Amino acid sequence: MSLVKEAAFIGCGQAGGNIVSLFADEYNSLFINTSEEDLRSLKNAKRKYQIANAEGASKDINKAMKLVADDYDNIIREVDSIITEQIVFVVGALGGGSGNALVRIISEYLATNEKSDNRIICPVLVLPNEEAESLVACSNVYEALKDLESLNVGAMFLLDNKKKVNKFAINSDFYHCLDALLKMSNQSKDGNIDKSELKTCLSAKGVCTIHKISKDKTNAANIISSFNDNKIFAPIEKDVAITYIALSLAKKGVDVNDIIKGYTVYDSFLGYGSTSTLCILVGMSMPVGRITEIRNKIKTGKKQLASNFQKLNSSIFEDDDEDDFSLTGIKNNKPVPKPNSRDFLVRRVEK
Repeated sequence: MSLVKEAAFIGCGQAGGNIVSLFADEYNSLFINTSEEDLRSLKNAKRKYQIANAEGASKDINKAMKLVADDYDNIIREVDSIITEQIVFVVGALGGGSGNALVRIISEYLATNEKSDNRIICPVLVLPNEEAESLVACSNVYEALKDLESLNVGAMFLLDNKKKVNKFAINSDFYHCLDALLKMSNQSKDGNIDKSELKTCLSAKGVCTIHKISKDKTNAANIISSFNDNKIFAPIEKDVAITYIALSLAKKGVDVNDIIKGYTVYDSFLGYGSTSTLCILVGMSMPVGRITEIRNKIKTGKKQLASNFQKLNSSIFEDDDEDDFSLTGIKNNKPVPKPNSRDFLVRRVEK
């Protein structure tokens, strides 16, 4: 069983392009950006589209939205002509301009056009480390999440750049997890996860995480630990309800009831015989704690900037008496007039 031929990727902006380039050798992929330089840097990208009259967006979401809106018909034509698969992953970082605008607009189009009934649209969104990012980036993230949460899309993956200093390592880890999911192979008389069940998981609205555990470390304790100690995704809420759990086990002896204990789970799918254990949690709520961190950074930063701008628009000298700090008149000596360049030239000529 494999979903490779049924899945496609759209890389939006620089970060989205970097992630999708990891999938491009095996999966149908399209790269869209406002920046020609970013598109050129993707060496294995075969299908690229640069938005018309664009030279990048510089994290300016209003500028990016206008560029995308002005070229909307051409962008959609490109998407429709290249991306024909049932499962579509729309990938981009929310802190920037181009990726943010493209992810939102393309996801909305794919979720609402006449073909959307048979489509599974999965946004893959990169959250910045707000401690190392500007207020502009944090504000972009917050507004995008509000928009995307309201869309009728499937599983939403939230990659969290706060989890590792090396964001490219996060990209690589995510690639290995999602690629394993799409190539999942169970051939056991004890039970298998089939294509239909995987598609059911991917079509479920809400946050999704994937956890990969090696065969030798496969046990209930390590699987549960991976939920909280993952180095890829935004943190899972502690009191989370889960729509689906899909568990593909590399070996027997793990009781799924031990794993779902403490969670409210609508349904679970179980398979055996995979080379490594894969656990997919689907249909979870947004990570409130993580989003609150971003929201607090915006609130605190706005107050600090407002105070600073107020200082910039006033003068620290405005209340001073102009004579208080002047030294004029302190000495009785007659001030010597300052020479100017014209006087100096006249003296030179007279000599």
